Amino acid sequence: MKQLLITSLFFCCGLTLSAQQQQPQQHQKFNPKEYQQRFEAFTSERAGFTKDEAVKFFALYNEMKEKERSYYREYNKILRETKPEAMDEKAIVSAVNRMNELEIASYKLQPEYMKKLQKVISAKKYFLFKKAEMRFHSKELRRQQGRGAPGAHHNPNNQTTKR
Repeated sequence: MKQLLITSLFFCCGLTLSAQQQQPQQHQKFNPKEYQQRFEAFTSERAGFTKDEAVKFFALYNEMKEKERSYYREYNKILRETKPEAMDEKAIVSAVNRMNELEIASYKLQPEYMKKLQKVISAKKYFLFKKAEMRFHSKELRRQQGRGAPGAHHNPNNQTTKR
């Protein structure tokens, strides 16, 4: 009886340790440089970029994304700092107009940079990049949420299936 109890205890401990090792590390700090490296490697490979194309493309792409982020930061700053209950209508209209200007400026970046990017890569490669970009972000989201292996699809029945 004692031996059965000890054997059962060791078995349960083994299962617990095994389950802990299989769980993704959810408390791992986000590393933007690692993320960017994974992003560039994944999308470059999927789009078929040469090393030279990738260097030139990502220099422009990252420049565009930084401009988008600056618009986004200003937009959010207006949302955070504007207190409509303490402002007159003219000041609120001014804040809303600035937010609209920022959105329009952000939307204009894509076509503006597309012209620059077409000097570096073909439209086909750009299209393949955009598809890879979407795929990467959904993969990363699932990875961050601990939903299984990269490339796996999480269905509503809590079963992970390969796409």
